[in-house]
Amino acid sequence: MHRFGRALATALLDRFPNELTVSFAKADRGDRIYLDLARNSYGSTIAAPYGVRAIEGGPIAAPITWNELDQALVDRLTPRSVTLRGVFDRLDAQPDPWADMDRWARPVPARDRQ
Repeated sequence: MHRFGRALATALLDRFPNELTVSFAKADRGDRIYLDLARNSYGSTIAAPYGVRAIEGGPIAAPITWNELDQALVDRLTPRSVTLRGVFDRLDAQPDPWADMDRWARPVPARDRQ
């Protein structure tokens, strides 16, 4: 686990303790959103943006904006909130949060990758 990931998770958990968790066991999570810190290391796999999950309803791994995150935690965002049926309406209604990712992307400094 990188220091950067731990620091980000700590800040998010401090701000939203009832909405977020780092507990790996599903039974311990309740309705909280899981922050998967195990995916924050070299060679780890991730869910691709706009990837369809292979479960009933076709939920999508959709990126969200910071404003959506603030509102989503109030509205109880779930991993099933964005679906294959609704993702195109979503993209028509608002800009893609990752549309200019290359413009803003920066590497995490080497000292924080440990």
